[in-house]
Parts: sequence; C-alpha cells; structure tokens
Amino acid sequence: MTDHRYQLIKDFQTEWPYERIKNLSLQEYTNLNKDSFCYWLESKSTDLGSIWGGSAFKFGVYEKEQKDNTYNSRGRLSDSEYAWYAKYGNSKEEAFEKVKSLLIQVLDAARNQKYDEIDRIDLGDTIKWKLAYIYSDNQILNVFNKIKLVEICKTLEIPIEKKETFFSLQDKILKTKPVDQDYFAFGDQFWQEIKPSKVLLETLELIKTNLRPYFQILDFLINELDIQPDSEKVYFNYEKSNQLIFGIGQRYIFNLTTKGFRYISKTPISSNYEAFDSSPEAYLNKTTSLGNKEDISAAIIASVMELLPATIKSGFLKHNKLDFKEMVFNRTFREKVLEQINAPIEDDSQSNENMNHPLNQILFGPPGTGKTYNSIDKAVQITTNLSGSHTENKIVFDRLRKEGQIEFVTFHQGYSYEEFMVGIKPNTDTEQLTFRPHKGIFYRLVEKAKANYKAFKNNQQEVKTFDEIFEELVSPLTNGEVIEIPMRSGNIFKITDVENGTIRFKKPNGSDTHTLSVETLKAIVEGRREFNSGLGTYYKPLVQLIDQYQQPVAAETPLKNYVIIIDEINRANISKVFGELITLLEDDKRMDADNSLSLTLPNGEPDFTIPPNVYIIGTMNTADKSIALVDIALRRRFEFEGFYPDYKVLPKLSSSILQKINEAIYNRKKTADFLIGHGYFMKNETLGTILLKKVIPLLMEYFSGRTDEIRDILKFASIEAVFNTTSYVWNIVSIQANEATGT
Repeated sequence: MTDHRYQLIKDFQTEWPYERIKNLSLQEYTNLNKDSFCYWLESKSTDLGSIWGGSAFKFGVYEKEQKDNTYNSRGRLSDSEYAWYAKYGNSKEEAFEKVKSLLIQVLDAARNQKYDEIDRIDLGDTIKWKLAYIYSDNQILNVFNKIKLVEICKTLEIPIEKKETFFSLQDKILKTKPVDQDYFAFGDQFWQEIKPSKVLLETLELIKTNLRPYFQILDFLINELDIQPDSEKVYFNYEKSNQLIFGIGQRYIFNLTTKGFRYISKTPISSNYEAFDSSPEAYLNKTTSLGNKEDISAAIIASVMELLPATIKSGFLKHNKLDFKEMVFNRTFREKVLEQINAPIEDDSQSNENMNHPLNQILFGPPGTGKTYNSIDKAVQITTNLSGSHTENKIVFDRLRKEGQIEFVTFHQGYSYEEFMVGIKPNTDTEQLTFRPHKGIFYRLVEKAKANYKAFKNNQQEVKTFDEIFEELVSPLTNGEVIEIPMRSGNIFKITDVENGTIRFKKPNGSDTHTLSVETLKAIVEGRREFNSGLGTYYKPLVQLIDQYQQPVAAETPLKNYVIIIDEINRANISKVFGELITLLEDDKRMDADNSLSLTLPNGEPDFTIPPNVYIIGTMNTADKSIALVDIALRRRFEFEGFYPDYKVLPKLSSSILQKINEAIYNRKKTADFLIGHGYFMKNETLGTILLKKVIPLLMEYFSGRTDEIRDILKFASIEAVFNTTSYVWNIVSIQANEATGT
C-alpha cells in the first residue's frame, strides 16, 4: 500500500504551487485561520516532519493572537496585528516581502538541486529545510533539526567533521539508503516515540509541587528569547541530584530542584546567591519559592542578553536529555507526563488563596508601592483562578476587559453616581439640549454577572441582557435605516428613532403621534410590568422578538467571576458615588445570601441586587489625607491589604538610598503613610534623574516646600543636594556610596 505521505506532498504542492508562493500576500502567508501557508507548513503537513515548538518568530513574520502584546526590542518589532524580526524590515509589509524573497530562493535552490545554497539563506532551518524537502522530489530526508541529523550520523557510524552544514549531513545520511528501500521507511527507522525515562519521572515526582510555575516561566523565556527546538546554544538536562536544568552555553539559566528555584540575574535579587566564575558577570539566585514571576523573568532575560548572542554552541549539549526537551517544546507531551505523576494544577498555597478572594478589597499604601500593578494580577486570579507572570496576566487582563468580564475605572473629585450606576447624560447628537438615560460602568458589569449567575444556577444557557439585545436590535438606525417589526395581524410598524429612552415609530397607517418607552419595554420583558392598553399592540411584538433572543435552553453554564478595579478609590466622594450600593455590597446582602436585599434605583428600576460573582478591587493612596472619612465608611464592607516599599527588588545602591530616605520621612511624620515606593526607582532612568524628577518633588509636597528639611532628608541618605534660590530648582552635587548606601 502506498504511503499516504506521498499524497500529502502532492496536496501541498497543489495548494501552494510555485507561482502562488511567488505572488503570496501577507494574509495568505500568516493568519489565525487554518488556511495560511504557515499553517500548512507547520500543522497540515505534520506527518511529513514536525516543526512544532519554539517561538512563532521562526516564520520571520506572523499574525499575533494577543494583539496588545508588542515586541519592540531584542531584534523584534510589532504593531497591533503582526510581529516580525527587525532584520527583515521596519514594517510588516517590508519584512514580509523580504521573507517571501527568501522563500523563493529556497524553492529555486530546491528545484535546481543546489541544496548547498540553502544553508546560506537567512531563514530558520526548520522553515527553509521543510519547504525544500516538500519540493525536493525525495532528495532530502524529512529531518529539519541539525542536532537530530548529527545523532543519526552517530547511529549509522558516519564520520562527521566539525563544520558540517545542514545539507552535508543530510547528503551523508541519504547516501546510506539502500536503492530498493522506500524513502519514508528509511527515514522512519530513526524516529521513535519519545517516552519519559525512569530517572526523569523520579526527578519530577520529587519536585512536582513546583513544576507548573516552573514551566510557566520557562515557556515565557523560550518565547521571549526566541529559542527554537533546534538551537545548539541551549541544553535541557536533569541530574541525579534531582533537578531540572535549562542552560545556555555552559551556564545555568533557570533550574528547579528539591530545594526550590535557581535562576540567573545580573545582580543578586535574593538573599541566597552565588556568583558565576566567568564573564559576563552574573549571579545564581536560590529561592524556595517564586515571588513576582514577571520580575524574575525580566531579570533572567536581562542577564542573558550578552550571553545568548555570544554563544555558538553549548559545551554541555552532550548532556541534553531529549525527553525533558520534549516536555519544554511539546505541551501535549508535557501534560501527559505531568498527568502521569499527578502534578498539581497549582501549589496548595496558591489554590487556597485563589479559592477565597474577598468580594470587596482595597489595596492601600504610599505611592509607588505597586497597588495598581498588583490589582491587575488579582483581577486575573479572581476571573481565571490561575496565576501567571505579570506580563502574562496583563495579556489576559486586556482580553477580559474587551470581553466585559473585567472593568477598570479611576475615581476623581468629579466622579458621580450617574457615571458609576444610572442617571442621565446630555445628548450631543441634537441641536437642542436633550438628555438620555445612561447606564454606568458598574451597572453594566452587574447585569452581565447577574445573567451568568442566573444561567449557572438554573442550569441554562447564558443569554444576553436586555440592554445588549436592544442595542443590537436598533443598531441599523445609526445607518439611516428603519426597523420593520411584524405584528400578529400581518401588518408591520416601523421604528424610526430611539432617543432619550423613547422609541419613535410609524404605525401601519403612517401615523407617528405615539411613542414607546424603552424602560417600559424592559420591565415587560423582565416580567415586572404588564401593558394591556392600546399601545400594548406595539409592545408585544417587540417583547416576543427580544424573548426569542433570550430564550434559554438547558445547558451547563460555567460560573464566571466579574471584577471591577477602582483605581484611586479615595479621590471621589464615596458616599455620593456608591449611594445605596454601600448596603448591597456586603457579602450577606448579595443575591441568594441569607440576608439578601434588593433596592429600587433612582431611575425607578425595582429589585436591583448584586450577585455573588461580582468582585471589587480598590486602590488607595495613603499619602492623600482625604481618605480618613472614606476609611471609616468602608472599613466594614472592604478588606484592606497594605502595600509598602519592597527594597529587595532594587539594585543595592538604590535600595539603600530609598531605605534611608524613608527612614528619615518616618522619623518626621511618625507614620508609614508618606513613605516613597520602590516603583519610582524601577524606571529606565538614571538614579540622579529619578531623584530630581520623582523623589524630590514628592518630598516638596510632603513637607510643604521646606527646602532645609528636604536637604536634611537627602543628606541622611548620603545625597548632597542644593536648592538654587535664584532659579528655584534643585541640583544634586553628589551621591556618595558608603556603608549606609552600599556600592
């Protein structure tokens, strides 16, 4: 029976003939549908040889799944849709044209059997050699990994030189194929299904509680560092000392042991560390658990930026363990192995924390301590019950905001109940001053959460809210169209406009003297009102139409958590903004709770209540003394979590200076409310610039512009600064490094 892979090659060549590739568009080359050239090369033709794993940058340019995740460093560029290697061009169009020209070079070389030229074409091995293989008429082995080719040569006892090219290895191997042996049968003998070794399973068993966070960071590093499966710069090993090792060159980069995590950084960022002997200078940090995953990932990446480009081939490549490497690049294989050892989804402490999020919480502390930063991580944990690095969480956060599961709002002195809940707003679309009903950000979130909660509780399919359906129904009006509504009599009436909560329509006889009310329509749909008067003839068809969209069916609906982050919650008049919500927010007043309550809103809507799947995260700056009354009013209904300066995340000099400044502030203010957070020192700016632009202006505000007192505070931190009474600006004379500040 003929091997199906011969037909697969023909199918590929039929779908992507030479002329089509020559005239390829960017959208044909890469898109998120399953019809692109890249999808065919990687997925549809997997049986011809796998090129799965590694970063999508291997394609040179690709369409991103996460549109907001940008790459503008380390030789990579992106816009809101695509990402590409900077070496190929400054725009996606320029980069694609360069990549396409390289693909044509590969095809021309394969068609003319000049395979040695392919080694010099500036495309990744996996891409160019698989493409060449498909168009080579069986002149190339379906192996696209140089390390694997070397391994095959050793198996066949083929002598190899130090500077063998990809094609020279291919050529030597194919020359050993018997003339009468099938091409695929010859290649298949070198491939075996990878299985985890006994030693790997024993190692994983001992460290399994930390495996998932370890692979979470490892996945991020592989993508950010653009490491492909065939890279000879890296190695993946495990030892009898029970540790997983990811190394670059001859250095440990990120390991997991029975005692915890080991990771590289340019400067020590943990209390337990050791220095590497060779250059560039770096340190191996040793921690029992992971702290801020984003900071650790950033530290690792920064520490290898010199090492990675300078490495040609790892001296420890001979220690590469293929089963561990397969776990790194093949997530399906990884999950099978982790399932085999019953690795927990999350470590116990994280799982317990994620299961018990307070419904209402406020993150408080002085400025620059990461309150808003951490609110994003908490929102993602609440909505997904998973915890990733901050970079990963931000991607999820942005997606859930677009989907309406997370909302973010910043309070200010002018913020009102009408903006937060319900009210009216001026209609700017009319010449005369008119007003229209407004549904605020919190009201809309509650309605979505309520629809999900009811569907979950009643084991029904989740349906859209009335507001969502009505908005879709009347959307043609924005294009100047009218909306025809069929009536039971067989006639139709036409909706011509919706303004200020009023539905204007024409009756079948052409009369337009009557109007309908959006709020009345909603009340009828929700069963809160009956309307049997003459206008009921027109309400009923609309109700039936909306009911069709809302008709639930039996289905399992997962319960979703909805989160609103209120940044700077103390800057608004809380009592005025929250109004009657202050009562409804309490845990035991939520929908279906023991003491559940519902209230009538100012717009007349009765029975408004808040479901238990709505979470509020507020941030509060303690340096703003307008919080005193707010604190008293909210204390019963919110849990408070303090955030204060974290000196461990800063370089030694910055850390010591900030500690001294804060010590001096505390001695004068007798409170931690006015400390200065570490966030000010984590900008990509010089220490002097941070002091002049961030720290000193804050001190001027804290101490009402008393320059002598500010000078004394800076002097306490070994900073000599003077205030110019002519130009009224500060100048830093010197920053001394001594026992107090370190080096």
